Amino acid sequence: MRKKLLRCSAFFIITICVVYGISVPFRLTSYMNKEMYRSLYQEPDNSYDALIVGGSNVYTFWQAPLAWKEYGIAAFPLSTPGLPCDAIPYLIEEAEKTQKQPLIVITVNSIKGTKNYITEERLHWFLDHMRLSPLKLQAVNELSNKAHLGLARLSLVLPVLRFHANWSQLGSEEYESVPQGLKGAATYENFLYRVVDETQNYVESDKRRSLNKSLEKTLTALLSFLEPRRSRVLFVRLPQAVGSESRVAELNSIGDTIQARGFDYLDLGNAKDEIGLDLTEDFDNKVHANARGAIKFTHYFGKYLSDRYGFADKRGSDEYKLWDEAAESYDELLLTSVLPFELNREARNNSIVSPAIMAAATGDGVHLSWTASEHADGYLVYRRMKAPSFVDCIAQNENLSTYAWSHVASLPNNVLSFTDDNPNSKTTYYYTVVPYVVDGDQRVYGRFNINGAEVTTQELKTKTKVGGGVQ
Repeated sequence: MRKKLLRCSAFFIITICVVYGISVPFRLTSYMNKEMYRSLYQEPDNSYDALIVGGSNVYTFWQAPLAWKEYGIAAFPLSTPGLPCDAIPYLIEEAEKTQKQPLIVITVNSIKGTKNYITEERLHWFLDHMRLSPLKLQAVNELSNKAHLGLARLSLVLPVLRFHANWSQLGSEEYESVPQGLKGAATYENFLYRVVDETQNYVESDKRRSLNKSLEKTLTALLSFLEPRRSRVLFVRLPQAVGSESRVAELNSIGDTIQARGFDYLDLGNAKDEIGLDLTEDFDNKVHANARGAIKFTHYFGKYLSDRYGFADKRGSDEYKLWDEAAESYDELLLTSVLPFELNREARNNSIVSPAIMAAATGDGVHLSWTASEHADGYLVYRRMKAPSFVDCIAQNENLSTYAWSHVASLPNNVLSFTDDNPNSKTTYYYTVVPYVVDGDQRVYGRFNINGAEVTTQELKTKTKVGGGVQ
């Protein structure tokens, strides 16, 4: 009888292990939650200076490789899409298994207490790539109870139970393991290339509102969890264009509650001008920064963290070689989206209006013309090839610099046209023209067409060498 029981137990355990292994490819995957957990588990013990915790707002505003490049701090974005506030303690405890005593930065914007915010989908984003452990099983049970999932909770441990119909997609890029090594930095297309004017959705208000019972309970539980860590916890409010005075009032009240409990709180909700954010070009949508906005925010907040907490500059050290490599690779990626002077945060003057560009393909190349920008001392012409997705570039082992913006001409202010006679045939390019003024010994750049004018070249005439030249 005892042997039979042991055989049954062994069979049960083996069956569970096999089913769990089969479930791995069926996990609900985005490149952001997959890369976050991969980076976390591959990081050496006790190497993070800080964890930036929250939902998707974290990985769109905070880019760890940029902060590393500028300040030498290892501050990792511990975030998944739509992360429920109730899940934050489990995520912190998972990180603390290997990262002891880091600064914990929590974005207030991720704190929501509506009853329907904990959904099965959001729990899959949070849990599917977390390693199986007693902590994960506890999170599955307790969060499933709050979401009233019933037996559907089993799919949070064995995703194949819900996503088995996705077997036909297992060969697609959504299910491939694409090593990025960019320390949780954003790489998706909307972040890189999408620009949305969020002027109408940006709300500033000093009003407060009473927190509903659900939100008050959620916030109280989070603060109680963090109490033993209070000396190394910072709450920060991101400068989102939330579009609702009611939500701004709620965020203000959340901030009041946090400070009343003795936690450090940094309110950047109304700091867009101080940060340098431009509502017309620095957002992908009302709650997510794009690459331009992320560069500005990361520089500002990275300096704040470096100055306030005095983290040692670890750039160039052998233990952090992968961080140096991540910074270099991420610059290459960003330059497919932003211009070099933007990445380097050189001086800007947004009162210099953007030239309107006309681009036309000819048998000799691409002819550009543009309208004059008042007060401009000159113009810089840039172009880039249309880039495939970052994932495609990695899969095909392509050099990202191939798709970076490159400078093709510097022209005086009385020249309003240019012909690029050196593009490739039948290739799609983007062109933009940047006006600038000279202020002392530096250039100050004005507004420009961020996405650029798109044009596909014709079959270009073959150029032959004549007398040492080209004809």
